[in-house]
Amino acid sequence: MVFKESININDWDEDKGKIIKFWESRGIKFENLKSEILIGKRGSILGNLTSFNMQKIITKITIKKLNEKQIELTIDVATIFQHITESNAEYWKLEIKTFIEYLANNKLLLDVWVDYAKRAKKSNIKWVFSIIFIVLAFEISKQVLKDFLK
Repeated sequence: MVFKESININDWDEDKGKIIKFWESRGIKFENLKSEILIGKRGSILGNLTSFNMQKIITKITIKKLNEKQIELTIDVATIFQHITESNAEYWKLEIKTFIEYLANNKLLLDVWVDYAKRAKKSNIKWVFSIIFIVLAFEISKQVLKDFLK
């Protein structure tokens, strides 16, 4: 799953430190900070297998300087071992929105994140119960079919 956004900035040299600080605070570890293309990663296979926390999902961030006043942000999420729900996708969209707001106004949209966390928790609980229901329905159907074929 890939999210891509062109973002206006004040100035590459002025904003580069701010860009790095924002993403490092979100768990990104950059490979080369001296380049005009910043590439960073976070997450792990274990995160993909077990986590409802989207910061633990394998993610690659690429920030490319287009010119002094514009960058291109690409968030590439590895969906292996993950079922990405609408709520999950909303997480990365909100990350982009927060990044843009942080660059423009030094705001982290904390109230929006609190609201998102509440909605995501409800969504995750519904997802878990839907999986339990599907497994139970399958097991019951299997037993009914087995009894019917006797």
